[in-house]
Amino acid sequence: MPGQFVLMYVLGLSPAKPGFSPAHFEKWSKVIFKARDRRSLELGKVRFRHIFRKEFGFSFQTVTKQHEAGMEAHLNQLQALRDGELAIPPSRDRWAAVILKSLGLRPSPGECQRLGGALDAAYEYDQHLWSLVVSSNYNFAKHRTDWIDQQQLYYLADDQMHFLTGEQRIKRRAGNSPQRSRILTLDEFVSLL
Repeated sequence: MPGQFVLMYVLGLSPAKPGFSPAHFEKWSKVIFKARDRRSLELGKVRFRHIFRKEFGFSFQTVTKQHEAGMEAHLNQLQALRDGELAIPPSRDRWAAVILKSLGLRPSPGECQRLGGALDAAYEYDQHLWSLVVSSNYNFAKHRTDWIDQQQLYYLADDQMHFLTGEQRIKRRAGNSPQRSRILTLDEFVSLL
């Protein structure tokens, strides 16, 4: 998950909250690719030849609940901003502190500064959303997936990572971030071929 990635990649820390780690994704991927169909995954009926008398499955609900909780937390923050409960959008360091706390850490100022810098495009994306929330009729229900787009930008903390998208608005919302150059629209990518 994006939060786990930046903890390990940017700060060199192990996740404080277990689950959704690279090891989990590796296991899930093997089970998912081995499954004949979705039903066998849901019922825990996926078998591996080399593991005798054991069956595996995948809990779609677990992933969905995590996903929904992230979107809901983001929408609650935006609603608090619109309601005036958050006087101003947070600074980059305060924004990073909220992320680290949500991942179960008590961040130091240095960690907040490093993370805030590494997530420049994601922060700019959030800044854009904050301005939409206070200056327009931004409809939360219609834009639940904006949080997902913002989360994907976490991977740009790795200087080798590029983000390919079919949506112009993701790049536009990344503002003046230097990481913006590594967000490629499909048209830009095709023109490079």
